[in-house]
Amino acid sequence: MTYLSKHTVLNINENTRLLDYCLIIFKDFILTKSMMKKTLKKGVISVDGNVAYGSEWVKNNQEIVLHNTIEKAPKAFDLKLNIIFEDDDMAVIVKPAGIAVSGNKFNTIVNALQGNIEKSKNNNALPYPRPVHRLDSQTSGLLLIAKTQLATLELGKQFKNKSIKKRYRAILIGDAPEQIVYKTKIENKISHSDLIKVKTTIHKQLGTISLVDLFPHTGRTHQLRIHTSENNIPILGDKLYGGDNNKQKKGLFLSAVEISFQHPATKKEMNFSINQPKKFDMVLGKD
Repeated sequence: MTYLSKHTVLNINENTRLLDYCLIIFKDFILTKSMMKKTLKKGVISVDGNVAYGSEWVKNNQEIVLHNTIEKAPKAFDLKLNIIFEDDDMAVIVKPAGIAVSGNKFNTIVNALQGNIEKSKNNNALPYPRPVHRLDSQTSGLLLIAKTQLATLELGKQFKNKSIKKRYRAILIGDAPEQIVYKTKIENKISHSDLIKVKTTIHKQLGTISLVDLFPHTGRTHQLRIHTSENNIPILGDKLYGGDNNKQKKGLFLSAVEISFQHPATKKEMNFSINQPKKFDMVLGKD
């Protein structure tokens, strides 16, 4: 087994547990105490050639090694992705509609990333780039990709703290109100979304349709689809929540068009936006 880092203990003058010591010497690879505990459980840290458990006392002249757990990257799915931003820590891509982010199959975004995103050169690089959140298979739009353990941890914190802001564009069947604040329970948990109408128009086959912006403040499964259906203005193409009146067969008209977050390494405020999909314009017609 190869190793990521090797360290010889020098000048230890007080009682120090191995777990705490490893957090200092391997800080470029393992970022939190919980991550260190998981790493120790995998048996990939050794002291003088013996598997370490973390509770041992550190002694002078010991050799501590963080071994490399080789994780094979998924087989590349040949799909050209639109890369909006990429650096050595993370990337922002546009997920096409109809492609799952991950799962027990080959044609996923996780597999497609292997042919589109470069592996990070940082010390705490992930074995391969990975999405840090999900979009429904039928939903298109902006998706954040982590390339390092730091990016995974920091972006995960931002999602948990609800500091990442997202805007979705959708076409609804019916005349939507100018604004709606949704605060209802989904999966027995309070879910919060805001709706702001952009415009209403008349479609020859569908009747009245509304173009709206949707802002999810929580992240329940199918949250936006469920919320809009509560007012009998379902998202066009939603066969699960759209009811009998939803006759559109060109997929779900929901796209994540804007996202704001703090860069996990530089702490710079980032904002990315894209145009609504062309299929939206085809349905809405020319102004």
